[in-house]
Amino acid sequence: MLSIPHMDKILHLDYLRFSFGSCFGPKSMVTLGGNNVVFCTDLLYNAGNEKKKEVSNESKEVLISELNDLKVLNWDREYFNPSILDGEEWDLELVYNDGKKKLINGYNLYPGSQPDSTEKTPEFIKLLNALNNLINAPGFFF
Repeated sequence: MLSIPHMDKILHLDYLRFSFGSCFGPKSMVTLGGNNVVFCTDLLYNAGNEKKKEVSNESKEVLISELNDLKVLNWDREYFNPSILDGEEWDLELVYNDGKKKLINGYNLYPGSQPDSTEKTPEFIKLLNALNNLINAPGFFF
């Protein structure tokens, strides 16, 4: 009988922070703590630009399911394309299952990309859509 390695899954999401944008331009950020989500798009994340919402447990469960479907806990710690000096950078920080942490950074490269590609991958687009759905703001990251 083959032994299948245990894949870590998110059972409970304590905290999520995601930021995405150009190196020298506006960036968008979503922060989820408990059932409160804060999101903004701004060059300096000015407090006046923040929007706050309460999200339901059901919405959080949908997000957790989507993160597990994307296997974000198996994503590399860093995605870096050194051939491009300016472009897009992103980072995802998760605190899950009562204290486990995962931090993922990207610079002009995305999970599932070829090393020389700058195109957003289906996995990354699904992550953006999942976060857009959480904050109920279609197109927030597009």
